[in-house]
Amino acid sequence: MKLSQVNAEADPGLVRFFSARYENLVDGSRLVISNKGQEFSTSLNGVSLSDNPHSRWWHNYLMGGDVIARRDRGTLRIADLFCGSGGLSQGVTLGALSLGYRVKHQLAVDIDNDALRVTMANHRPKIAINESTANLVSYSLRHVGEEVAFAQMPVIQNQQVESLVGEIDVVMGGPPCQGHSTANKNRKFFDARNLLYLTVPALAIALDAPVVIIENVPGVQASQQGVVQNTWKILESYGYSVTGAVINAADIGWAQSRRRYFMVGSKMSVPLDLKSVIIPSLRHPATPISEVIGDLVDHEGGTFMTQLSDMSEENSKRMRFLHEHDLHDLPDSERNRSAREGGTTYRAVYGRMFWDKPAQTITTGFMTPGRGRYVHPLRPRTLLPLEAARLQGFPDTYIFDAFGQIPARTSLAKWIGDAVPTPLGFAAALSAFTEFHD
Repeated sequence: MKLSQVNAEADPGLVRFFSARYENLVDGSRLVISNKGQEFSTSLNGVSLSDNPHSRWWHNYLMGGDVIARRDRGTLRIADLFCGSGGLSQGVTLGALSLGYRVKHQLAVDIDNDALRVTMANHRPKIAINESTANLVSYSLRHVGEEVAFAQMPVIQNQQVESLVGEIDVVMGGPPCQGHSTANKNRKFFDARNLLYLTVPALAIALDAPVVIIENVPGVQASQQGVVQNTWKILESYGYSVTGAVINAADIGWAQSRRRYFMVGSKMSVPLDLKSVIIPSLRHPATPISEVIGDLVDHEGGTFMTQLSDMSEENSKRMRFLHEHDLHDLPDSERNRSAREGGTTYRAVYGRMFWDKPAQTITTGFMTPGRGRYVHPLRPRTLLPLEAARLQGFPDTYIFDAFGQIPARTSLAKWIGDAVPTPLGFAAALSAFTEFHD
């Protein structure tokens, strides 16, 4: 048995009571989470390509291995708002399973019906609502100096959701983030997308849910409306202990660089601090993409998840050029006319990925070389949907053809590229549930 202590770089003064380690087993791998003398052990069957215990555990998970916990701590009932294709649910579920919980999805909400159906096919929520989350709860704000608070208890506006009062343990969600993005030069104080952030705490409070998990882009912290700061104070005023931090998936050992801001609130326990406990304890060298998609190099064709993207001859030529000259950045001479004349500051466009490094952020453009560094390291093609899904933390068993038919390529790219990578939701779950009262 080979052992890997993941928190070797953590400050022992901050994380002396919490640690995580991965172990290789003969027929699989094991994750052991220790907290104040308690251990939560989870095993995954299967033998991956890697001898590295961390990579092996995650690769076994990606290949569809069954998560087996040695301890049963009961059931967590989850509501996922703005659920999309279910990436956040996937990560939080994995974290809960790793701590010995069973998971029951009670509610999933999204305005995108096709994405909602993908979540339904994989997480099977008791109630699924194809509607804006803003329509489900009514609340009013009062200003206290420069801050805001709920003027009174938020009121649920939907009978199905109202039937779940007291039946939800975790309310989580990732409100639309474009209103917070630093790339949005037209940000407005009253951008309705920013106000959607407050619907998550509003519904959590109205549902009497003891745990809240909210994720968004890092730029949400600088929202002109102060939605992060106001949500934090609102949750505290209703009895939640709160922690929050930006987590980079690559910092906790994942094969992709992707940063998201997480806020975790709990009324049942004090969540483990994300910045000083969870991130240092999970810190691990970033996994190279070779250990995540290495077994898929020659899997082109066969299913819609391994179908090659249609490519113009010009783009095909660019991809061949990178491989023929063993380059990772396309020279300006091989780019379009504007780049040839004026150069480009975004070298990743038409770039070839590095086999021995983590991927850049996977976006909805992963099937198009002109949208980022998405040319495969070993083959003159872009990422396959299955490869991108793995890099986002979706296991191979995840169902994307939820309608009984092959999804449109644009929809598939959106469901995969817009998802929250599983390791990020996993980390937030460890913060929320490690000390959650059984």
